[in-house]
Amino acid sequence: MQIPHPRHPTGVDPWWHTVPESDDGTQPVDLPAPTRPERVSATTAAVVFAGTLAAVFILLKLAGIVDWSWLWVLAPVWMSLILAVGAVTTVVVILAMIACRM
Repeated sequence: MQIPHPRHPTGVDPWWHTVPESDDGTQPVDLPAPTRPERVSATTAAVVFAGTLAAVFILLKLAGIVDWSWLWVLAPVWMSLILAVGAVTTVVVILAMIACRM
């Protein structure tokens, strides 16, 4: 049997309105603020995607489902490396150009 709750129109306080009280039952307990989940960076997502795609391609090749060259099976790995080297090179060149103007 539920005990009627004086602050709720139906007489019963729904579970989602329950506020924890202190040990003596007189004061509400301060609840911690809800935390937001951390965001995943684009770089992390790209690395995970390329790794997963490479693993799938390797499994397909080893299972005999695809008849691709190993060059293309491992393409997500070497293409990711080429893009990373290109990005780093671009940043270095831009920073060098900025440094030369100063």
